[in-house]
Parts: sequence; structure tokens; C-alpha cells
Amino acid sequence: MQNIRNQVTIPVNFTARKSIKSEVAKALYNRVDSILAKNDKYEKTAINLVNELGLKASRYQYKSQRKAFLELLHRNLDGLPLSVNKSHLIVTLSETANKRDWKCVFTKNTEMKKQARSRLEIVNTEPSFREHLVSLIDETV
Repeated sequence: MQNIRNQVTIPVNFTARKSIKSEVAKALYNRVDSILAKNDKYEKTAINLVNELGLKASRYQYKSQRKAFLELLHRNLDGLPLSVNKSHLIVTLSETANKRDWKCVFTKNTEMKKQARSRLEIVNTEPSFREHLVSLIDETV
């Protein structure tokens, strides 16, 4: 309440936040959104993210488990709109220099074109099937 009285609040893109499935990713989205409002880049190793988010460190003791964790974050957060400047969150994963861990780099992209991410999976790419569906829709309309 004191922050609201002092007019220190952080805008939140509720539409983007609601689309996130993972609770951990939701918590991280809030943090990254506020950090990227002031900075252009935010970078953390997987171990540091696990500690920062208060997760069980023993669950992520192996490098492969930490990579899977970061891939989950990537799937949930990459391309989401941020709360300021009509920018979008870009999440990049890479191995650390010493090859002992993975790191997650969060940046913002203000020129996100019609390249909006889609959570829909293309099930059938066969052209004849698409043509058949188009003809059925056309007949119905």
C-alpha cells in the first residue's frame, strides 16, 4: 500500500500475463517486465534464476534439468508483449562460457512485425487437405 501512496507502481500487461501457463514463468515475467522498463537487457544463469525465484535447488542440480527449466521459460515468455513502449520480450538461451550451466538473456524488441508467436501447432501441412477444407468452408458460406 505504501508504494501506491507514493505513486511507485509498475504497469502490468494483464493480457500477456494471463496467457502464461506456468506459475514460475508468470512470476518471472513480472520481474523481467519491470527490469526491462529501465534496461535494454537482463541476463541470468539458470542456477541464479532458480535461487532468485525461490525454487528447490536440488530439483535442478543437473545441467540438463536446468536447460529444460529454461526451455520452459522460453516457451512461455518469448514474444510476449511488455507493458511499456509497445515492445516484446525476446528470450535467448545459451550455454555459459565455462560450459557448466545455461543462461537466459532477456531483451526487448520494439520492432516486432507481424511475426507474432503462435501457440497453435500446425497439424496437417498437405496442400490438398487445405484446399479441401477451403472448398468446404466456401460451400458452407
